[in-house]
This record gives sequence, C-alpha cells and structure tokens, in this order.
Amino acid sequence: MGPSYNKIALPTLEKLLLPYLPERANILDLCCGTGQLSQWLLNKGYQVTG
Repeated sequence: MGPSYNKIALPTLEKLLLPYLPERANILDLCCGTGQLSQWLLNKGYQVTG
C-alpha cells in the first residue's frame, strides 16, 4: 500500500491511538510491508517490532 496508506493511517493513529500510549511504548506493526509506518513510529520515539 505504501505512501497512499500512510496518508490515511498516520492522522488516524495520531488522533485515536497515540494519545493513549506512554512515551516510548512498544508497538507491534503486523503486516508492516515496506516499513514506512514503522519508520514513522520509530522517528516519533516508539519501540516498533514489524
């Protein structure tokens, strides 16, 4: 899905999920594909397993 998926997923995550997670939370990114979303989460300081 690549970049087009991130345009949908990122705002949704920022609104519905990330405000409720502690800083540096562990996140499991199932079906991580190209890893673009995982990289974005890593850049935000989360610990990501893809």
